[in-house]
Amino acid sequence: MSRSYEESWIVEGIFHILYLLSVKCDQGGTDLFDADEVLKHYSSVKEDIDEFVKNNPNKAAYRIFRSSLTKRLLVKYSNAKQFDLPLDAAE
Repeated sequence: MSRSYEESWIVEGIFHILYLLSVKCDQGGTDLFDADEVLKHYSSVKEDIDEFVKNNPNKAAYRIFRSSLTKRLLVKYSNAKQFDLPLDAAE
């Protein structure tokens, strides 16, 4: 099975997946040593990073993930999404 180009960032961004997983676990009170609980956050973390990469289409993945600023930007991006609630759907 071949990977799509959109997923090619995973090779360059594995550290950032792990970092954002640790941030999500810390924010949610998840024990980092409980693999089953940590893995529950994986899909949302990967989705956040996928969107982050797609929102920077003119930058190569290796450049995005080698920037010292990327860690902070990903946390801000991920946290901002948590507050982007579809309030219209709740009515």
